[in-house]
Amino acid sequence: GGGAGARREQVRDFLQRFYAAHNPSNVVKIPQILDRYDGQEGRAGFDDLLADMRKKYPDSEIKFEPASGGSAAGAAGGPSKPDYRALINAVYSQKNPTKLSDVEGLLVKHAGKEPDLYLAICRKYNVRPDVPGAPGAPAAAAAAPTQARGAAAGYGASGPNRQAQELQPQPAATAEAARLQAAFEAKDREAGRLREEVEEL
Repeated sequence: GGGAGARREQVRDFLQRFYAAHNPSNVVKIPQILDRYDGQEGRAGFDDLLADMRKKYPDSEIKFEPASGGSAAGAAGGPSKPDYRALINAVYSQKNPTKLSDVEGLLVKHAGKEPDLYLAICRKYNVRPDVPGAPGAPAAAAAAPTQARGAAAGYGASGPNRQAQELQPQPAATAEAARLQAAFEAKDREAGRLREEVEEL
C-alpha cells in the first residue's frame, strides 16, 4: 500500500545521504538495494537492510527514523529540497569517479547555486537531471502536448480551416513564449558562466 511506498522513499533518502558521505560508489546501486530488501515475496525487509549495514559499517551511526518519527525530521530538514550532494555524487560515481573527492570543494565554491552546479555537471556528462522541474524532467515535457491536443480539439475536424487557425499566433501564447524565451536566455547566460568553470567539474 501507500505506507510501504512512503517507507521506501524514506529509506531511499536515508541511503542517499549515508552513501554520499560514507561510500559514494554505492549511490548508483540504491534502486537495486531497495528492490533486494523490499520485503516482498519472502525477501528481507528494510529493517534487515539496516541490520546488515550496521554490520558492514560498525563505526558509523546508522539510525533510520521510521515513518512515525518522520514528521519532526521532515519539518527540520524540508524533505522536498533535493540533496544536491548526493545527486552530484551519483553523477560522478557513474561518469567520473576520480571527481568524487572534489564534490565538497565544489559545493563550498558554489554555495547557494547548487541547482545550477548540478545541472551544469549533468549537461557536461550528458546525464538527465534527477530533480523535479529541471530541464529534461518529465513534468515539463508532459505539459506541452496536452495544450496542443486541447487546441486541436477546439478547432474541430475541418482540415484546412483548422490548420489556418492554428497558424495564427495566439496573443497570450506569444507573450508567454516571449517570457519563457527571456527566462531561458537568462538561464543560458548563467549556464554559460558556469560552463566556463565547468572544466573543473
